[in-house]
Amino acid sequence: MWGAPVALPWQSMTLPALASYNGKLYALFVNSDKAVMWTRLEGSSWRTPAQVGWDGTVFAPALAVAHGKLYYAHTGLGGGKL
Repeated sequence: MWGAPVALPWQSMTLPALASYNGKLYALFVNSDKAVMWTRLEGSSWRTPAQVGWDGTVFAPALAVAHGKLYYAHTGLGGGKL
């Protein structure tokens, strides 16, 4: 069933990657510092985003569910650290 859209309360350099896992909606995006960030929808609000690892990127990440696990992938910046 469709409902009213929930605004994403953060800025992103890329479109967010979205996946449903264990009944929750997850989002992965790249912030203005080129860090890959993740968050999860809790009821009608998003959790505070947290950084995934230390690699940076300017390309949109991917998010998928397979074999009962949540996976992400992204193209880094040639091994550079943030």
